[in-house]
Amino acid sequence: ECLVSSSLHGIIAADAYEIPNMWITINGSKDVYGSGFKFRDYFASVKRDEKCFEVSDDRLLDSSLLYDILKEIPAYGIDIDLDLLYSACPFRKD
Repeated sequence: ECLVSSSLHGIIAADAYEIPNMWITINGSKDVYGSGFKFRDYFASVKRDEKCFEVSDDRLLDSSLLYDILKEIPAYGIDIDLDLLYSACPFRKD
């Protein structure tokens, strides 16, 4: 029904299958090398607002945590200009 992930691969896979999802960081993992740049870059490429739910590891076993996160998942759509993408593809066969 939905996905909560600290991994960009998880976010992209969920978007590909149109599964609502939320980016989370655990104990400031947004401060990992790049400071979340790859997430912001991906969200910008599909015209999606950046939204991140920050979780402390002491809450990971809290049974209400998932419900708190689910309430924060925004409604969104993925908007990709496939014609622009195809025109930039150097190995495309016509």
